[in-house]
Amino acid sequence: MPASISVIAYIAQQTIESINEYTIQKGLAYCRLLENHMQAIRFTYFIQQEEVDESEKSESSVGDALQLETVYLLHGKFTYLINEDSLDMIIISHVQLPIAISDCPASSLIPRFIGKTITSPSYILIT
Repeated sequence: MPASISVIAYIAQQTIESINEYTIQKGLAYCRLLENHMQAIRFTYFIQQEEVDESEKSESSVGDALQLETVYLLHGKFTYLINEDSLDMIIISHVQLPIAISDCPASSLIPRFIGKTITSPSYILIT
């Protein structure tokens, strides 16, 4: 079932690769849940590269890429990976928050289901 989620997390690891006109950023982020539990989030973020004039091109630009050791409000689609105890998230949008990693607030994960469902959703407590 398609679902979306918003979460405050910090970026711990990342890799960036370019394919055609896109830059794909993959990595690992962590969010602080209530009672100081940490939730791992494996993320994928697709960045469209900006068109740059060849005469002005000095290095490749990844535009609005997520930065390491920075706190963001992330919004995207997700699935839960039971074997790895992590969320797998495709980031749709993000907002950089001007706070330190140590000040990252604890919050609960509240999924929003997209579309119609036959039965009412059941919630999973992620610990």
